[in-house]
Amino acid sequence: MRGGLSAFIAGLGEVESMSLRKPYRSVDEQLRILRSRGMAVDAGAGHVLRREGYYPIVNGYKDLFLDRKACLTAGDDRYGTGARFDDLYALFLFDRELRELLFSAITRAEAALKAVCAHDERCYCARYDGRANENWPTERKSYCAADRSCHWDGGVAGGFGL
Repeated sequence: MRGGLSAFIAGLGEVESMSLRKPYRSVDEQLRILRSRGMAVDAGAGHVLRREGYYPIVNGYKDLFLDRKACLTAGDDRYGTGARFDDLYALFLFDRELRELLFSAITRAEAALKAVCAHDERCYCARYDGRANENWPTERKSYCAADRSCHWDGGVAGGFGL
């Protein structure tokens, strides 16, 4: 069984041959392809493609703009009536902004959860000896009242202000 670095290096040849199946296209050629497939393209699209790249925008978001019947007939992508590059790019930007907002919120929630778990007395209270005890919720408060190094805040939900 192959594994580790040697398997990774051996796999690079396979990835390289797969990625060379599509030839390089200049931005002007990419714009011509979009137009030939029915996408309305304005003057600013070239600048956007140079800055963001064709594949992250077009391949990532084109499905909503495709005419399925025309694609089957033509054998490649065909955009529906009224498909505009500006709309495709707006969807790309919306997704980027949403992803950034969600990542920011998830990062803050992760930090809060870590902090709550770090201060959970069952794990870290110096006076709690770790024995299973059916009276734990009652004893937890008394253990923590006697030891100022840990504070009972109402549990995980309480730590999030819920």
